[in-house]
Amino acid sequence: MRRGFAVSTALVLLLTSGAFAAVQQGQAFGVSATNDGQVGGSGTGNLASINVVPMANIQSATDGGGVVQVSQVGLGSLFQGASVAGLYGLYGFNQSATALGQQNQSSLGFLNPGTQAQNMGTTFGQNVYGVGRLGSALASQSFVGTQNQIIATPYGIQANIQCLGISMIDAPGVSAVGGVNRMVTINRNLAF
Repeated sequence: MRRGFAVSTALVLLLTSGAFAAVQQGQAFGVSATNDGQVGGSGTGNLASINVVPMANIQSATDGGGVVQVSQVGLGSLFQGASVAGLYGLYGFNQSATALGQQNQSSLGFLNPGTQAQNMGTTFGQNVYGVGRLGSALASQSFVGTQNQIIATPYGIQANIQCLGISMIDAPGVSAVGGVNRMVTINRNLAF
């Protein structure tokens, strides 16, 4: 009788102590692209260029007892496209885009609610220009991304979901001298 009581007491103390292994994980991504082109001379010219950069990060883990489960997913796609056409002059575009993201999560056992943090941001720069008689240009950039985190314990579920979308489009018609030059930066942070 005593032996059974001691084993039961040890099991109850083990379960209530949260003695299962800690679970921690982190992931990050960084995607960037540049897109440059130029047409010039004494005749008619045109140029088009496209970049597409997809990305995916997926992680999941379970503590030693299978009681705590954590998972993180990061998905995104970066797009750049531009074209210029002109007559007797210099026409061009310069595009730069960077998207960064990071996620961290941890749980110290099934009695611990855990912590999660994530951030995501972008920086876009774009310059479309023309010097000449007649021309046109179109430049477009976009990034769409999402990061999702989940911690599941017997005491509940905690989720972080973060989405970010940005688009930049310039389409100037050019006669004589013209152009567009601009930059956009976005940062988002989320923590529990």
